[in-house]
Amino acid sequence: MNCLRQMDISEFKISIVSGNIPENDLLDECKDKGIEYIRICGRNRLPIKYMYQLKTVLKSYDIIHIHSNSATAAIELIAAKLAGVKLRIVQNHTEKCNHYIASCFFKPIFSKLYTHGIACSQKAGDWLFNDKNYQILNNSIDTEKYRFNGESRKRIRHQYGIDNNCICIGHVGKIYQPKNHKFLIDIFKDYHDFIHNSKLLLVGDGIMREEIEQYVEELGINDDVIFAGMKSNVNEYLSAFDMFAFPSLWEGMPLSVLEAQASGLPCFISNTIDKDIIVTDIVTMLPLDKGTRFWVEKLPKKIEKNREKYSDESILQLKANNYDSKVCANILKNLYSEITNKR
Repeated sequence: MNCLRQMDISEFKISIVSGNIPENDLLDECKDKGIEYIRICGRNRLPIKYMYQLKTVLKSYDIIHIHSNSATAAIELIAAKLAGVKLRIVQNHTEKCNHYIASCFFKPIFSKLYTHGIACSQKAGDWLFNDKNYQILNNSIDTEKYRFNGESRKRIRHQYGIDNNCICIGHVGKIYQPKNHKFLIDIFKDYHDFIHNSKLLLVGDGIMREEIEQYVEELGINDDVIFAGMKSNVNEYLSAFDMFAFPSLWEGMPLSVLEAQASGLPCFISNTIDKDIIVTDIVTMLPLDKGTRFWVEKLPKKIEKNREKYSDESILQLKANNYDSKVCANILKNLYSEITNKR
């Protein structure tokens, strides 16, 4: 959607297919742009039915563009092949996956069926596509949308009872294993013991939310950890943060770190993340094996007063390094046109 929002799609018929239940505002946005949303059954729960439904949908399309993090994308590729789709793009967004054994099992089929590879970084591309050709396309954002906004900061902080002098550590991401929320909670606990007037604001939801909420309660910090849930106005929440902590176990090129940089936030991220994500000088990469105390020592102990300046400078750097969705949308459009013309 980041690309499609910026792309002139008048020469294409584009549909989005998934097993998700999207939010109404996304459906309305797709409708306004002339993008059809097609919902099929869940991939993990009913894989055979999923493949059949996908194959049926794909019979009228020239290109399939699969967003995947592993060679299990062979499932979509098989459906596309059976439907007669000749141009099969796979775009990889990370350098690891949750289902390594399944990915290895599907790898031989996967390697024979995709026709074009796209990766968010070289490490992500080398991991999934091995030595086969692929194109790097940066994960990108609408940088202007994430520019620091003082009014949004006031509104969100007021909503959650965060006073002006309180230091707010923020995180945006799905609450599941790779995001390493327990480590994040431990960081905050140590930080909060030192800086009492501090809060941790978590934006996102996921299968581990209940477990993490219970862990927060066990540590006795439930009054200072805020679970905001899924939000469509992440840009406003970023303005409310004072720093961004992101201790993931693995990642590719996480959009949330780009968004945080655009907002001018000091970012503290794990060294497991692809180093290409460091586009500005407000990002600090830290090792997980040094423990939470090491992280706490690196976190700022006072609120940065110059957010507008850092946000302005960061946006310029993100645009210059092709992390703006307008640039990437143009690259993707040209790729669609190029491969269809070569067919």
